[in-house]
Amino acid sequence: MKTFLIFLSLSLSLSVLGQEQKKKNLAQVLKENNISKTDLKNELIGIINPSQANREGKRVSILIGTGNRHDMMTRSITVEQYYDSNKAFGVSFSKGKDRYASFEDLSLRDMEADILEAHTKLFLGNSFYTRTSLGVRLMKGKARDQYDSNTYSYIEGETVNRKDGTLTVDLGNQWQWENFTLAMNWIGLNYQVLGESKFSNDNRTTANLLNFNIGLSF
Repeated sequence: MKTFLIFLSLSLSLSVLGQEQKKKNLAQVLKENNISKTDLKNELIGIINPSQANREGKRVSILIGTGNRHDMMTRSITVEQYYDSNKAFGVSFSKGKDRYASFEDLSLRDMEADILEAHTKLFLGNSFYTRTSLGVRLMKGKARDQYDSNTYSYIEGETVNRKDGTLTVDLGNQWQWENFTLAMNWIGLNYQVLGESKFSNDNRTTANLLNFNIGLSF
């Protein structure tokens, strides 16, 4: 903050001077106060883009989250490694549940899903990011009970397992305060690139909506 206050005071005092004179006086003040141009740049970034500045020097984030992902309510844990303050690579594991799920060939009830994803997160400025993921979904549910006209009773549906591969793109914001991290995936789209059967209505896409994440970065 001291660096910025010196720069601000100097800028105001030089507002009436010419461009070349401003540059000379600025360089002189920075030298007298032992402030490098890099320090000044970092100070300005910290004020204008605080989350970006707080990501600087971070190597790992650990986040836990909850929200609607793959058209079902999920809980997740995510580990990310920063390449720099604007790029991170990570893996996440999610567990989801849904009362019903319809595929092109059958409907399932009490469906559970395990979702493993690897992703790249790119920050565009202070907090806004895009996240691109490749994932595997393992789904399990009960087929609907079938009525047996011979015994006049219902036969309990068998357990059915399904698996597929997905490509996902999410948009969100992530804010950083020292070591505390808060993130929100606002919206996303999953596309089924591999799978044993499509979802109902010839649909290979599912949505993500409002995924809240909280954690620590080191």
